Amino acid sequence: MRSYVFLLAIFCLVSLCVPSSLSADERSASQAAEQFNVIYPEGLLELDPHQANTVLTAQLHTALYEGLVTLDPRTLLPEPALAEDWTISKDEKVYTFRIRKGVLFSDGTPLDAYSFYRSFLRLVDPNIPKEYAYLLDGVKNVMRYRLNKEGSISDLGLRVLSPWVFEITLEYPIPYFLSLLAHHAFVPISSYQLPVMWKDYSRIAYSGPYVVSKYSADNMHLVKNPFYWDKDNVNIPELSITMSNDALQNTVMFDNSKSDWVLGPFDPKSLKKRSALKINPSFSTQFFYFADDHPAFQDVRVREALFLLIPWQELRNLYSTPALGLVPTLPKSLGYSSFQGFKTDKKRALKLLARAGYPQGRGLPELVIATSYIHDNAAKTIASAWLQLDTTVRVFVPEGDYFNYLDHNKPTLAAYGWVADYLDPIAFLSLFASTNPLNKSIYKDPVYDRFLFSSNLRKNKSRMRILSDAESTLLNSFIVVPINHPPSSSLIDLTIIRGWYENPLDIHPFKYLSFGVNEDIRKSMIGRFISYGES
Repeated sequence: MRSYVFLLAIFCLVSLCVPSSLSADERSASQAAEQFNVIYPEGLLELDPHQANTVLTAQLHTALYEGLVTLDPRTLLPEPALAEDWTISKDEKVYTFRIRKGVLFSDGTPLDAYSFYRSFLRLVDPNIPKEYAYLLDGVKNVMRYRLNKEGSISDLGLRVLSPWVFEITLEYPIPYFLSLLAHHAFVPISSYQLPVMWKDYSRIAYSGPYVVSKYSADNMHLVKNPFYWDKDNVNIPELSITMSNDALQNTVMFDNSKSDWVLGPFDPKSLKKRSALKINPSFSTQFFYFADDHPAFQDVRVREALFLLIPWQELRNLYSTPALGLVPTLPKSLGYSSFQGFKTDKKRALKLLARAGYPQGRGLPELVIATSYIHDNAAKTIASAWLQLDTTVRVFVPEGDYFNYLDHNKPTLAAYGWVADYLDPIAFLSLFASTNPLNKSIYKDPVYDRFLFSSNLRKNKSRMRILSDAESTLLNSFIVVPINHPPSSSLIDLTIIRGWYENPLDIHPFKYLSFGVNEDIRKSMIGRFISYGES
């Protein structure tokens, strides 16, 4: 999932927050009528679940939409949502879901198996490509249909067996398929939902615990969905999302209890509630990729030479969590061999350029590095090494929407960030598949594609070995410059907020949040405090 990640250099002491003298039940009761206040960075929040593509929007969509399954906020394991249960065939290719009877959209229209069928067909419609359509490529005949318009919708592995039974047939077993279905791209759509309605929050049929009641340039207000099937277990009646890029103001708002959760920029130096600072490992990677299809960059010798000139150690020193490869390091017990990183070798780089017909870089086109302010130092570090070549080098931050720029331009290197939607290495590796609409790089390799496909035919460590070979193939093609595995960061006081748990996907469904003294956190902090004092 595309991501804007705010990087923070933080050195802080953990302080003990003193809870209210009220009991947990009394605190919960006293705050039952309150709204939960969130601060987001400035920017448009996409309400169409098939068009949303950032981490922040995905978090918002946990409030507005729900699919067949959801993820447990603690374990990230799939659990029933709009599907009350399901069965999986012995060959692990046929999933049959039973939809909860009598559930409704927020506009009071029926929500049934046809609602999911309608949504999935819209997602893979070859006439209107969607970025996340590739996530359904493992479903029978979907890839051929969406890419080449081969066959018809009746050939797809999507069937409505009854108004309450939806069946999905896969081409091959997908071990993470249930987790994948928790993605916001797979939520149902009402038969009354017209495309134009996605631009008008008041005309959208929501399937989740909340609906949008107001939406302006700097604020979005949500209230409980009266038709949500599990509304009795939604504890907070209202959510208020304020959009602000003022880090100091956002911090003051939080310290003064005017905000309950800060996802936008904040100032750690001025923060008073130090224990509310949450910095957690995230299953994410920031990187640059080759986007320019100029013939010079189609030559692997040129790409390798440019890689060998990069001062890799200096680049890694910019970050507390530097990336050696595209896939974040996984436990060795899984059988995945992580990439060990690149090394600088100026002498070999110049030899490769000479062999490719570009001695000292003469004749190379301008080397353009498109970046955002987040990756600016990394871009300048790379550019400083390339400046020794006999060609021009330029680093710039595009105006306007960065991803819109990448959709229409081909710089030499483009900065990108990705937070995985599910806990599997293929969440990163599939970004560079030839059939992936998110693949804006010059990399299109049938050998690599075969690695990804063959991984679907294996299990456990055997599968992981194939995927690690795929990553080596990709990185040894000198397409991706890994720079960082950024942690997630936000402000939230877990002594008074329940239902928020650290997890590597950095997704915290609003449905599970509630006010009240969090006794587990309180006891944990007191225990830590006592241990520290004794030491």
